[in-house]
Amino acid sequence: QGVEVAGLGTFTVAKERFYRRTERTELRRPVFHLDTESFGVQEVADPTAGTPGAVQTEPLDFPRLSQATSLPWHTVRCCVQETLLLYCSLLRSGQRLPFAFRSLGVLACEDNGLCMRFYTGCVTELESKASHVARLHA
Repeated sequence: QGVEVAGLGTFTVAKERFYRRTERTELRRPVFHLDTESFGVQEVADPTAGTPGAVQTEPLDFPRLSQATSLPWHTVRCCVQETLLLYCSLLRSGQRLPFAFRSLGVLACEDNGLCMRFYTGCVTELESKASHVARLHA
């Protein structure tokens, strides 16, 4: 499962096995894949570009976001598009500002690569049944 934000990238969930002594746990962890073609910042790399696995994705659901924000869907769509254009413009001009996604994490440029640092609450929500040690590993 995944959500594609056109012009930015895709948020997905990857499964990862974690072994601790004789216990095997399968975790779900959030992953962000930068859309390097449409993002248009050549000097910024996507550290997860080689992450394997075919994941079914769907586009960002503007009508659902509209219901959650009580704003018309076209206003929500324009806000998302304008925010992405502004962020891309800042990156192209050499400004490496972090970009926060509420309840998800922060997209930051480190060592000429964009990386998504997911909030602990996001990881915990994905895998609430895993042990604390396994969640820390994820």
